[in-house]
Amino acid sequence: MAPSSAIVNLASQAGRDGGGPGASAYACSKGAVMTFTRAMAKELGPQNIRVNSLCPGMISTTFHDTFSKDEVRKNVAGDTPLGREGHPAEIADTVLYRASDASSFITGVNIDTNGGSFSREYWNLVGMSMTIAAIGECMLELSKTSGVPASAFSRPVNLAFGGDSLNTCIYLARLGLTPSYVTVLGDDPLSLWMAECWRQEGIDCSRVRHAKGELPGLYFIETDEEGERSFFYWRDRAPVKRLLDEESAAAELFETLGSVSMLYLSGITLAVLTEASRERLMAWLPTYRAAGGQVAFDNNFRPKLWRSLEEARNVYRAMYGMTDLALPTLEDEVALFGEMSVDKLIRELSALGVTEIAVKQGEHGCRVFGAGVDEHIPVVTTNVVDTTSAGDSFNAGYLAGRARGMAQADAARIGSELASLVIQHRGAIVPAILSKRIAKLLPGG
Repeated sequence: MAPSSAIVNLASQAGRDGGGPGASAYACSKGAVMTFTRAMAKELGPQNIRVNSLCPGMISTTFHDTFSKDEVRKNVAGDTPLGREGHPAEIADTVLYRASDASSFITGVNIDTNGGSFSREYWNLVGMSMTIAAIGECMLELSKTSGVPASAFSRPVNLAFGGDSLNTCIYLARLGLTPSYVTVLGDDPLSLWMAECWRQEGIDCSRVRHAKGELPGLYFIETDEEGERSFFYWRDRAPVKRLLDEESAAAELFETLGSVSMLYLSGITLAVLTEASRERLMAWLPTYRAAGGQVAFDNNFRPKLWRSLEEARNVYRAMYGMTDLALPTLEDEVALFGEMSVDKLIRELSALGVTEIAVKQGEHGCRVFGAGVDEHIPVVTTNVVDTTSAGDSFNAGYLAGRARGMAQADAARIGSELASLVIQHRGAIVPAILSKRIAKLLPGG
């Protein structure tokens, strides 16, 4: 070849990520093209001959029209940040650029031409490096114990712990992430026991404070024959209420949270904080988001925790205005704001600036909405024993799926699978061996 010539090889994204099922030979051959490109660039460089390759993703060609299923093509496009397949003309334009003098100082490069789509190994790294911190309240939990006879003056109960944000953290940890929990407990034996249990689950407890002389909150669960539960609380003096009351302690916590990728909050988080702590948190959130942090919010509305509906509505509207990912339950939105359809809720949240939404609808499934996405996900039918933590576990599955690079609809399916497993058992936290099965459904699981 004459000096100043250019060679453009055609490799594939499969050369990077191994391709799909049954494509090992194809992926290996494209990997060889990529290595050959780098080797030839070194050998031919002294002759001023440049060698590069393209690594296209899913391109709309007659090959895929013939051999690829429509569902597969839709899923691949959905996993691509640009939300579509590439066009042959876009590949041709890139070849022309690499062959022209406009790229005269580029050689030995394998160029991704895939609309921003990456290999699952890349997404696994993103998921493992993504840090989620949940701010909330965890309390001691009492519930009926079956099989133990009661006496005239005693009622056997089971002692555990639970809290919406903590439940989500536990399931996130079981799905392979390392969430951080932010709360305040007492310095009593049961508080120490709770924190140690969380650490054993794989939760980062470096932001859990133990207040001297304080005691955690407590609640009792009554579950009816249909699996629905009623809660009775003793939480008024729980130390987490004053989480951010002291300015210096708040500033120290905010500094440590600045490095976290995502903050996870719920309506219960906002309700249990004192007014001073809540205002301090919400005043800081814009600063956190401006620095690149994202906020996920589950509405989890509990009327008894608020002084009035008006107060709750004002706080929720302000919170949604600082939310990137909303995980509302439709039933709670109706309880708070009155008659509400899914369409209306999505419109209102979008108008407030929320860019990603997953609406939980109980037995009617879930609706996901975002950039180029609007899809209903049916519920996973199962035998309902106890609906405690159904929403919390769904949120964990959804967040874990998104952290691993799954499309919104696929992440919602992970959430639905996990929730359907959880509601088949009593209590908020099911045995680890059960919930960890869902981790196998995630990329790299």
